[in-house]
Parts: sequence; structure tokens; C-alpha cells
Amino acid sequence: AVAVERGEVLLPDSLPVQFRRERAHTTIDLPITSPILHEARRTIVEAFERKFLEERLRAHKGNVTAAAREAQIQRQSFQRLMKKYGIDSSDFR
Repeated sequence: AVAVERGEVLLPDSLPVQFRRERAHTTIDLPITSPILHEARRTIVEAFERKFLEERLRAHKGNVTAAAREAQIQRQSFQRLMKKYGIDSSDFR
């Protein structure tokens, strides 16, 4: 296989699609609502967990088992977190 680049540096866009890695473009606005460290940390972790669960469910069209498998956690733990945040898998089907 040969990759052709016009410049001196081989760039990812010069490679065939199957060799490129997609970058994650996920951003979370940090909801720092408290000047107290442990309270601020809890708020941020909760926001992250909620977004993480929603993204996994969206990627797997609401299939909890597949989402949990990808997240590498037990399905029951995934469901417990869904309940904690009031997330319904049917919203992602």
C-alpha cells in the first residue's frame, strides 16, 4: 500500500478511510454551581454520567444490553444509573 502526500508530513486525511480514527467531539458544559469542592464534583459527575448514558443509548437505539456492554458495565448497573437520572430507553428507539 502507498499513501501519497504533497507536503513533507503525512496527514490523516491522506490515509484511506479504514485507517482513520474518528475523534470524539463531545463537550460538556461544566455545571459548577457550588463553591464547595465535593458538591461541585458531584454535580459535574452527575452531568457526565447522564450524558454518557444518553449517548450510549442513542448509539444503540435504546438497546440497554448493547449500551451496557459497550460501556463495559453490568446491565443492572446501567439500568440503576438510568433510573437515578430518570432516563427511559424507549426515548432512544
